[in-house]
Amino acid sequence: MSTSDFEPQRSELPEVSSGRQGRIVASRGNRGRRVAAGVLIALLLAVIAVTSGLFDVDDEAVRVEARRRIESALELQGVKLKPVRSHELAAETSVGSEATLVRLADEHLKNGRVVTALLEQMSGLGPLVVNLAQTSVSGDGIKPIVSRPDVLGLILLGTGIDDESLASLRGRSQLRTLSLERTAVSDQGLSHLSRLTGLRQLYLTGTRITGEGLGRLADLTR
Repeated sequence: MSTSDFEPQRSELPEVSSGRQGRIVASRGNRGRRVAAGVLIALLLAVIAVTSGLFDVDDEAVRVEARRRIESALELQGVKLKPVRSHELAAETSVGSEATLVRLADEHLKNGRVVTALLEQMSGLGPLVVNLAQTSVSGDGIKPIVSRPDVLGLILLGTGIDDESLASLRGRSQLRTLSLERTAVSDQGLSHLSRLTGLRQLYLTGTRITGEGLGRLADLTR
């Protein structure tokens, strides 16, 4: 056996200098860290998205339960509630596609005004149409109702409302529907309605209003 048999065999792979190998290893290490960081960020974003969704669900559940309790409390006091679609008001509501029709009676009034505690409860329902038909509501009693921006409609059919009473409605641009049917309102009272720029529906059957008086509402083009 010759000594050449013990000579180390040359590798068939090309030689790479030690410095070059160091750079390759470092480059691969940096790439791995970047990938790991990207995965971690993606996981964190996913957790945040899921957590936010859970909070939204919880908030919605709380709102639904709070509304249910308000409705129950009002119904126990004899208040009648009914959903009203936004297209029936010719308006879009701020909290969805529905408002609530609230039917009140004389038992809910004191000296011609809606009981304050009841008004506070009603405010938790969101957009409202308040029906006071055939009640003893007074002109002064209208003001605290329409001063609330969530009251989009007012039904005063068959009440003692007159021209002077309508002064409480001046400038209430949030009103979308108003019923003055079978009241003592005349042409003179219409001047108080001329700035109800949000008004879409006005019911005047059975009033003292004439065609000439309606001309005072010419600026209400919608």
